[in-house]
Amino acid sequence: MKRSRKILGAGIALCLAAAGVQLVVGARPARTQVDPASRAIQYLQSQQSALSGGIPSSPGSYGPSEMFAISAAADGYDPNALHAGTGPSVMDYLAANAVEASSTAGKAGELIQAVVAAGRDPHAFAGHDLVATVLAGLNATTGALGDG
Repeated sequence: MKRSRKILGAGIALCLAAAGVQLVVGARPARTQVDPASRAIQYLQSQQSALSGGIPSSPGSYGPSEMFAISAAADGYDPNALHAGTGPSVMDYLAANAVEASSTAGKAGELIQAVVAAGRDPHAFAGHDLVATVLAGLNATTGALGDG
């Protein structure tokens, strides 16, 4: 299931990037919202590390921070502006860990979704072409991405 989600995510992100689709999100202050989605974002922001900007998770797992950025953008927040206090943003955290967070096609696909949600370029995120990473994992014979 987890592998399928990552493969699906990689495919969606690749299609969006290839089509030149960019999400446009507005920045609104997280502390003034009262709807359920905004309360969820507020909760996640309360879990955000003031030192790194990421959502704490197991070592080598960037999914929670990526999902935080994606869900925040879906609710109209700017992931680039989501900070714990004066610390780095969640996107700063993902940029600082871009190599490890995109070490496979599936991981790169999930990171692409967060990057696109933040209005950034997946071809040039933190000095890396994430789309090329996904495409490098394409098996031309089977059409599968990564380990398929």
